Amino acid sequence: NMNDRGEGGGGGVLMLLDTNSNGVDERQNAKMALEKAEEELQVICASHAGTFVEVEHRSEDLKLNLKQLKDKLAGLEVVWENSVQPTFHETTTKERWKDLCEEHRTRRRTLLQHAPLLELLELPSLMDACVRGQLYQDALHLAQLAMNLKGDDNPIVQRVVQDVLSLANTLQKNLLHRFTQPNVSMPLCLEIITALRRWNGIQNTHESMEWKLQVDFLEARDLWVTSIPLPIDTYYSLLDYIDAYRTRCFEVATQYLAIFSTRKNLLRMWVMRRVQSYVQLLATTPLISDISVLANVWEASTFFASCMASLKCNFAPLLIPVLDRRLMDLLEQTKWSTQGLQDTLQL
Repeated sequence: NMNDRGEGGGGGVLMLLDTNSNGVDERQNAKMALEKAEEELQVICASHAGTFVEVEHRSEDLKLNLKQLKDKLAGLEVVWENSVQPTFHETTTKERWKDLCEEHRTRRRTLLQHAPLLELLELPSLMDACVRGQLYQDALHLAQLAMNLKGDDNPIVQRVVQDVLSLANTLQKNLLHRFTQPNVSMPLCLEIITALRRWNGIQNTHESMEWKLQVDFLEARDLWVTSIPLPIDTYYSLLDYIDAYRTRCFEVATQYLAIFSTRKNLLRMWVMRRVQSYVQLLATTPLISDISVLANVWEASTFFASCMASLKCNFAPLLIPVLDRRLMDLLEQTKWSTQGLQDTLQL
């Protein structure tokens, strides 16, 4: 038994010695690693010594600058105290700072609304671009926005609204001017009238302005009708004039009836004015110089009257007295010519 214990005890001692040797080796390894890390740190510090020196110098400069800035702020505070408004002297320091804070909050709110304020100030230039580019719907949208701002008491807002509405009136004139141009189709007429009606609706004057819109339409289209060159040389130009005049009058009348469903008396008055102008031309033109020309003019005029008859504006009865008078003049001229020829032959 003692031998067994001796052998067991010897094995325990060996294991303890082995454990102690392992612990010593680990400490030595750790010490060596620490020394190696210190050496590497020293090498790194040596390689970046210039950087450390520069940082130290910059720190000194920064401290100096901060000190100078502090001195300047102190001087500014003294200057501000000396140059403050007399009304501020009457208030306490607490009230003075309260006013400054309120001004700061006002400026802060203005800064937060910087983008919307810029958009508001750009409304006139944007409206002008839409008018020049014939972007009628976009321009009317801006006009609607300006009308919504019209009740604001701010003078800047009022100036912006005034400029936008002035450009909107220019837009209205441009739309009416388009009726005086040639080749204005029915879809284009409807587009223009729709834009004008929307503008009247924006102004809340739709009912009162509808009648004026019809008058403006007829006046603008009347300029287009009367822009036909008058015949001055041959009777062919007279026939071309009659054909163009008939086409334009019929087109204007059909456009008016298609766009406006009421107040046909205005159309009737306009047609009568155009007819009177046409009859006056037939009564005074010197191009009707013989019976054949008169026959051609009579045929073209009766066709003109029949076209207008479909619109309940037949003016054929007005042609009879005028052309009858022209016929009598031609017969009289023929009679005098024949009489002169007979006198010449007798001689």
